[in-house]
Amino acid sequence: MDVTAILSLPPAVPGRLAVVLCDGAAPPHDLLSACLAQADLFVCTDGAGRPYDHLPRLPDLVVGDFDTLGEPPRRRDIRFEHDPDQDTTDGEKAVARAVADGCRRVLLLGADGGHLDHALANLALPERFAHACDVVLVNDRGVTRRLPPAENWSLDLPMGTTVSLAPIGGRVKGVTLLGVRWPLRGADLDWGGPSAAGNRVTAPPVRLRCDAGSLLVTVRAQAS
Repeated sequence: MDVTAILSLPPAVPGRLAVVLCDGAAPPHDLLSACLAQADLFVCTDGAGRPYDHLPRLPDLVVGDFDTLGEPPRRRDIRFEHDPDQDTTDGEKAVARAVADGCRRVLLLGADGGHLDHALANLALPERFAHACDVVLVNDRGVTRRLPPAENWSLDLPMGTTVSLAPIGGRVKGVTLLGVRWPLRGADLDWGGPSAAGNRVTAPPVRLRCDAGSLLVTVRAQAS
């Protein structure tokens, strides 16, 4: 199963879709193309994607504090929005802008390379914007998405697919993970252990739930 197939898995969130390209490790051209084929809005952060013409599609907006980009290039086909606020990262600025534009789904690419501090900040965005949109982190190795409390997921994943869980912001109670080699039934997870990484699908569909708190669920793409 490739990344684009994982992105099509339920549960789907209705509404406009934004693709946000961060200034980390650049995603493969075909992955970015597949994501942009679904997008209503394309936002680049600061220096991400420059000089833009090589991208599958020109960004609708470039937003950030421009500490990397510097003086924006003079072009009429892209809108540049300078936001000097130092209390928010460029990734957070871009997601907030997508929400303000009416998007309820955000695919975040280029979010996991370059600087560890920015990568950690980007991992917090699914929880930070949980009230407003569904933020999914995407790279060529898989996707990471937030599982909210009291929501049941059923994922039809191929045998052998790697699934990992990580608690966000403290203890997560009543975690159920079935259809995998090491199932969980009403377990509690907390940051720092016990580990719930690197599980393997053995009996799809995979069933997921937590009663309190929220989890980051990572589904790793299998090599084609």
